[in-house]
Amino acid sequence: MTAVNSPPDRPAAIRSRYLLLCGLLLLAAPGCDLFKEPEGPKTKASPRKKVEPPPKQVDVTPPEPAPPAPAIELNVGGQTRKLPSCYLKLIPSTSQTPAVLMVTSYPNEQQESYPSFFMRVVLSGDDLAKLLGQPMPARIWFAAKPNDIVYHTPDGEPASVTIRNADDAGRVLGTIIDAKLLNTANDESMSISGQFDGLLE
Repeated sequence: MTAVNSPPDRPAAIRSRYLLLCGLLLLAAPGCDLFKEPEGPKTKASPRKKVEPPPKQVDVTPPEPAPPAPAIELNVGGQTRKLPSCYLKLIPSTSQTPAVLMVTSYPNEQQESYPSFFMRVVLSGDDLAKLLGQPMPARIWFAAKPNDIVYHTPDGEPASVTIRNADDAGRVLGTIIDAKLLNTANDESMSISGQFDGLLE
């Protein structure tokens, strides 16, 4: 007996094609990444650097150096002594007395410090700027420490002092030329020289 092939089941074939078509549509739908190649890591764009303008050059003029502090430098009997202060006072001339420049290492008698230095310079005029380089007589008193021997220039043998500079601000620089100091107790003598730099009161 010859077997007769039965016709295919049409509804089953139609369902298979329908399902295949639906699957293809789903794969092609937006958002389906099944057949998409994976993307590499996203690189962030580096921010653009802001170019700063070059700094403006400021013309800075260095300040002028400050003048030295007032001081008196002495060589007394071969020993160098620096007194860290210098006070100047100009006493104007009168009809009977010449002008006098007082040079001290302390502001007043109540504040006397040691070594103690006192000098009285007799001027030939009131304007110090007009006396530059002129030798002028001076009397000097010097004591190294409290209650110590006071040395001074002998009567009739004054020291010689010259003014090196005197400006409008009142700063005065002077030199003490080598002179003799006498011991008040036993007339022992020693030499003195030096310079002073101070401001007029």
